[in-house]
Parts: sequence; structure tokens; C-alpha cells
Amino acid sequence: MELFLCRHGKTEHNENGVVQGQMESRINEEGREQARKLRDRLAEEDISKIYSSSMTRAVETAEIVAEPHDLEVEKSGELKEVARAKFEGERFEELIEEVSNSETEDYLWKPEDGESLEELKERGAEFLNSIKEKNEGEKVVIISHGGTISSTLMGILDHSAKNSYRINQENCNVNKLNWTAEKGWSINSVNEKSHLY
Repeated sequence: MELFLCRHGKTEHNENGVVQGQMESRINEEGREQARKLRDRLAEEDISKIYSSSMTRAVETAEIVAEPHDLEVEKSGELKEVARAKFEGERFEELIEEVSNSETEDYLWKPEDGESLEELKERGAEFLNSIKEKNEGEKVVIISHGGTISSTLMGILDHSAKNSYRINQENCNVNKLNWTAEKGWSINSVNEKSHLY
């Protein structure tokens, strides 16, 4: 399976430094333009399946990407962003301060009713592992979220999510992964974005 793992288009919350987590938001006009550029980047690929987070900003992006392929977008809650509970809708500085003041390591920290990056990593890696065999030999697109993608990349390499925040994920980027039964997972490129400029 050749996998194109991509982040959704930009939202107003992205622009304004607001924690989205699992709070719903739509892509803005810049995000729509990014999604069209991602669509054009993937238009010549022989894509057989497009999966998306069930969140609106990802679905809107995925539907634009799907246009040249005449495919239905398959939505999954497993691809949602990390749940940040009471911090959703707040500025990132507040979340960072809370995590910094905690005695728990950042990738293990989670708010009440929320989720840690380590839990997110497990969720994302489980999803990728659940689709790999049924899509063997195919080209597949997934539209998800920055935190989900970064943590999942650590997961498929059997690492903790400890340094996942160091893997930058631009809106409507491309991460290229490969999976074969013989070799397992490999990552061919991370945060490709030349198609956006």
C-alpha cells in the first residue's frame, strides 16, 4: 500500500492559534485553496480509496481531494484530532502553560475527559494497521489532523509519542508512506509542501 497521509486545510482557528482538538470547525478560503492544490498534486495518482477523519474540516478537504478520482470519502472517528477537552476553543498558550506546570511528561499528559498524545498515537497506528492488508498494492489517501499524523508516524515506527511535536505538519501537506507484507511500514517523505507554493 502506498499511503498519502495529509493534514486538512487551514481554518480560522489555525490562523488564530486556537486549540481545536475535537471541536468542529470548517476550512476557510485559504484552506479551500490549499485543498485544491492538494487535489491537483494527487490528481494523477491512481487512488483507490480516500479515508478522512469524521471532523468537518477534514471531510471538506477530503471531498475536494476526491473530485478527480470519483470516490466516496470513507469517514472514521479513529482519525480525529487529539481530544483536549476543556482546552478546546482556548489559546494554545493556555494549554502549553498547563502542560508545562504539570509533573507529567508532555506526551503522557491529558486533561480530564481528554486524551494524551500517547493514546492518540495508539489510536492512529491501530487505524493504519487496520487498513494496510485490505489495501495492499493500492494507493490510498488519508486526510487527518496535525497532532494525529505526527503521533501516528511515531507509532508505526514503534516509538513513543514523546517527540511527535517535532514533526511539523503544514495544512494540506503530504506524508508518503509505504507498507508491504515483507517489509512492513516505511516513511518515504514527511511534510511535503512544494505543491502549495
